[in-house]
Amino acid sequence: MSKVRILLVSVFMLAISGIMQAQMLDPIKWSVSVQKVSESEANVVVSATIDMGWHLYSQKVDPGGPLPTVFKFDPNAAYKLVGTPAEWPKAHVEYDETFEMDVPSWTGSASFTQRIKILKQESFTLTGLVEYMTCNDE
Repeated sequence: MSKVRILLVSVFMLAISGIMQAQMLDPIKWSVSVQKVSESEANVVVSATIDMGWHLYSQKVDPGGPLPTVFKFDPNAAYKLVGTPAEWPKAHVEYDETFEMDVPSWTGSASFTQRIKILKQESFTLTGLVEYMTCNDE
């Protein structure tokens, strides 16, 4: 049985907020888990807990809008990505006057699931990063 260790790098590159202060605000708390689907497949579940008053943008933002959430998994011969990360629950879509467009985002929490095909039965570490943009009403 293969063991999959997840180390989705906690250096989340673009924690962009609308407010710049001496201290970097980090209104999103991330966690990662693995759900074994079969001997050859697993789901990597990345969950975001969003501080009150903030929202996290979807991966599916139209051009000209805010920066979408993007997952980048480091290549590894032990696994292969299957498709792209699914997001749930469905993002709330609201008109944003700043971008003059409808923008999908979450408040409270969001989860992203990336299916992987396990290519080697040895234990391995999956690494990567997430780029994201958050905003509040200020």
